[in-house]
Amino acid sequence: MNLISSREISDKDLPELVLKKAKEFDIKFTYLQGLSDTEKFKIISETKLFVFPTYFEGLGYPPLECLYVNTPVITYDLPVLRETMAGLIDEGVFMVPVGDKEELKKKAIEIYNNSIEINTRERIEKNTKFEMRVEDLKEKLKVWQEHFKIKNS
Repeated sequence: MNLISSREISDKDLPELVLKKAKEFDIKFTYLQGLSDTEKFKIISETKLFVFPTYFEGLGYPPLECLYVNTPVITYDLPVLRETMAGLIDEGVFMVPVGDKEELKKKAIEIYNNSIEINTRERIEKNTKFEMRVEDLKEKLKVWQEHFKIKNS
């Protein structure tokens, strides 16, 4: 199991129960930090599932990166993630109630065992690529102008 972090991490950073259960099921952790974007995207594109159990998030780049390479994501149901992952709930990003570790575990097992394949790259690109985002906003503005009968000046 790969654990990717921007800071140095090791077994000492994990709860003892996690380490005990991992040993029981012969799960070994590989700690990855300081990866280049190329290395990171290669790893997440080869991953069956990305678990993102955060309680606070500014935007949600890690899930967006995973969805960009068609890797399913399981995360807690945070408003900011609902906003940034709009339209992909249950189609690539799977949310469980905040803090519900049991549901997080069940959903992870379900997705892992069913080898769910997703195709989310285009939609993520539309929401994150600057040029595509500008065009989308122009279209929305045009609809808004027509709705309120505003003339271009």
